Amino acid sequence: MAKIAGIVCSATVLMLLSGCGEQLAGEVQKAADQIAVEAAKTASKKLDEFKNSTLEQLKLMREEGGNNKADDKSETKPDEAANTKAAPKSNW
Repeated sequence: MAKIAGIVCSATVLMLLSGCGEQLAGEVQKAADQIAVEAAKTASKKLDEFKNSTLEQLKLMREEGGNNKADDKSETKPDEAANTKAAPKSNW
């Protein structure tokens, strides 16, 4: 009788553990899904911040580049004009 009670108790414990294991696995899966959603939100937020800062840097570079281009053009035009005037015309 004691052996039968031991076997029944062991079987009951195994059934409880397997049932809890499934419940525990379900809870772990829910937590993992929630973590994945939070990670995706965080990653999306970080990407947006990076995009915005990169766009701001590009705007600054364009503004600085636009000023330099105007200066560069004014410097190159006289050089080109001087080169065309310096070339002798051939009558041959």
